[in-house]
Amino acid sequence: MQAKKYQVFVSSTYSDLIDERREVIEAIIDLGHIPAGMEGFPAIDIEQFKYIKKVIDQCDYYVLIVAGRYGSLANDGTSFTEKEYRYAVENGKVVIAFVLDPTVLGSLNAKNVDTNEEILAKLEKFKSDVMTGRLVRLWTDRSSLSKAVMKSLIAAFDEFPREGWVRATVQANEDVLAQINELRIKNEQLATENEQLKGQLAPRIDNIAPLDTPYLVKYTYIDGPGSRLASSLTMTWREIFLAVAPKLSLPQSPSRLSALLEAYLKASGRSRGRSPDLNSICANQIRIQLVAYGLVNEFRGRSTTGELGEWVQITQAGKRLMMEEMVIRSDQD
Repeated sequence: MQAKKYQVFVSSTYSDLIDERREVIEAIIDLGHIPAGMEGFPAIDIEQFKYIKKVIDQCDYYVLIVAGRYGSLANDGTSFTEKEYRYAVENGKVVIAFVLDPTVLGSLNAKNVDTNEEILAKLEKFKSDVMTGRLVRLWTDRSSLSKAVMKSLIAAFDEFPREGWVRATVQANEDVLAQINELRIKNEQLATENEQLKGQLAPRIDNIAPLDTPYLVKYTYIDGPGSRLASSLTMTWREIFLAVAPKLSLPQSPSRLSALLEAYLKASGRSRGRSPDLNSICANQIRIQLVAYGLVNEFRGRSTTGELGEWVQITQAGKRLMMEEMVIRSDQD
């Protein structure tokens, strides 16, 4: 059988990473797959970006390389590199990210490092977004980068196989079509049985508390050297969900739920200026309750480096509730 070839989009700033991009592209070719990128558009504009989105649509995997520059900006102040990344994430591409190790940033040529404070702030936020909710690989030079890309792609091909490309050299005959149709029917039967089994395993909750039911959120805080005190406050389940929902668009570890709520309590003043440390039993109850409402989904999956772990992410129902509750309407101040 003809080996499947994958198309891999390589995204980065351009002029400062020409040599790094070349080695990564050569590594992809050495693996027997098809690299794609913006080599034809070193000075990208919005019209060319429309075309690049089509190229990303055709790709199976998306490799992001971040170094010392944020990249050329679109009219909205966002770099085209970040736009490419967000488009790939929104469209469900397998994203593999590589960020330059901060310890070698000072050794870069000055022209390859942004110095404008506003641009630097955007670059740091972009890095933070890329590194939140997913594991990324740090790189120090071209050699370590190309090796990391090859290793990560091999793992991704195995753990997250995509459609890919194969040679169309064999014409389908009646026997092959009959086999395909038989497999399709079996697949539909298995899918139906799978849904039935899921329904049998799903928890049956007949009297779940309404979203506006108050819940006592318990936490501790440091009150001077060596002193930790207990405290609590009341929030509805709706308030708890809306406090963490905006950060759950990408998969997060379950412990991030506690961290997000703790940050919200401090930033909103609900914890009276204290740095709260959520009670572990309370944290588990919150996670279970949000999953039971169907607002958050928990699942097991692999990170971009192939490590298996537990994840939580907002559901479509959760997104709808978040938009309905948090959007600013025309009659609001």
